[in-house]
Amino acid sequence: MKRMLFFICCLTISTMMFAQNSFSKELFPILAGLQITECSGHLEENDVKYESYLTAPQEEITINDKKYLKWGMYSLREEKGKILVYSERQNKDFTLYDFTLKKGDTLTTLNLDWHNEPYSVVDYPIYSNPYEPETSTFSIDTLIVTEVSKITLLDGNEYKKWKFSNGWSYVEMIGMWGGDFFSFINYTGDVIGSYMGTSIVCISQNGQLLYQMPEPEMNHLDVTCKCLSAGAEDLETDIEKLFPTLAGLERTSFHYYPDDCDGNFSTLTTPTKVDTVINDKYYLLFDGFFVREEDNKVLIYSDVYNKDFILYDYTLEVGDSLQCLSIDECYSWKNPYTSIADYLGYASIDESGDCFVENKIPMKKIGVKEVAIVTLLDGKEYNKWIFNNGLEYIEGIGCVSSGYYFDLVTPLFLPTCRVENNLVCISKNGQLLYSEEKEKQKRFGAACKCLSASAENPETDIEIITTPTTPAIQKIIHNGQVYILRNGKVYNMVGIEVKNIDFNNF
Repeated sequence: MKRMLFFICCLTISTMMFAQNSFSKELFPILAGLQITECSGHLEENDVKYESYLTAPQEEITINDKKYLKWGMYSLREEKGKILVYSERQNKDFTLYDFTLKKGDTLTTLNLDWHNEPYSVVDYPIYSNPYEPETSTFSIDTLIVTEVSKITLLDGNEYKKWKFSNGWSYVEMIGMWGGDFFSFINYTGDVIGSYMGTSIVCISQNGQLLYQMPEPEMNHLDVTCKCLSAGAEDLETDIEKLFPTLAGLERTSFHYYPDDCDGNFSTLTTPTKVDTVINDKYYLLFDGFFVREEDNKVLIYSDVYNKDFILYDYTLEVGDSLQCLSIDECYSWKNPYTSIADYLGYASIDESGDCFVENKIPMKKIGVKEVAIVTLLDGKEYNKWIFNNGLEYIEGIGCVSSGYYFDLVTPLFLPTCRVENNLVCISKNGQLLYSEEKEKQKRFGAACKCLSASAENPETDIEIITTPTTPAIQKIIHNGQVYILRNGKVYNMVGIEVKNIDFNNF
């Protein structure tokens, strides 16, 4: 089954909370205890490489007075032997799995419409290319049950197995046989050429292994089952403990375009609740970067080095230094979220088309000039670090000399109209901690959004900002991230041109 661009992005940031013991087994007899290890293949230097990862339901939510489990982008519930998936677009449930079907019964596949936010499950065909609809139809199929049989899983028990007219099968309690759990939902993005598909490595239910890929195949792919591994069971899953400063953090900043580049706006940024596991460690996706916390430090993941760099260090003393970071342009077009480097380098393209960096210049280190104590709006005292380059950050809430949390990360290129990013306010778990003076906010024309918008539901609109004298500037909010569209080019809030996302459909 084809896997599409949007699905790849979602896999990368797949939710990994694994707190199934906290879910109601009465409401979710299947989903509450389900864990699946998947592996995805991709081309790397003309060789196929496979990476395994663990996925499971994330959290319990309420929609229309009904309980659902959040799993990635989907909201699922169980009822009368069925697993239902909620469609925000149509405000109703569709059947994802039906464990009551008999031979001759039918099941309808679904589509994921990602052209408009929020991305939503729909039961109609989608045209990805409005200019050539006849070549870009994504159909939905009515599948007929051709066989209902029994299969013995690794716990020694028999389970029903349903086979359909298109050759697919699914099994009671564990879902799709041989594909990912959401295979009955079609994805309508562009296929990534290097992507080689997804396979199931193993499946467990309430700590009992039910299915595992044959060992020779696992060895051939060089993948491991993570369902019952120490890496899955022993990882801390309490978000407040994992991310003591990031969980619940909201920052409002005001973006100003100087001179003739009008189009000012305020925006709310917050770490998403989507967690991912890299090298057996949990990360939060925050404004395009993967971050985690450890030993009073905020760390940022680098795919360039496959390791973490220090973004914030709340243990520094006067005279200590902090390494500034950069975004590696060679990697940014492949994976802009993880392209952190500790050098400044400008990319070049050789005759073969490969990207390389000449003259890797080490990024400078900045020294701690002063460590002060400040009282925030909650009445408590916090440490404040002042560096010799003017940067200031406060314990737990990050940079206050700029509205940009990732001010320590330097982009290689800036848009024609450089964005001036001013801090407006910061809140934590609904408590306002920092706010610029009302006079300054009024001068900016900015407003604090920390306590007026929901971190769980960031803006999902497209805002067109125009002036009589300047071309239109579009603020595009995609997957909770803010982008600027100007003169036919798209820039992220770091100032780097984004080339790997097609915004033509927005």
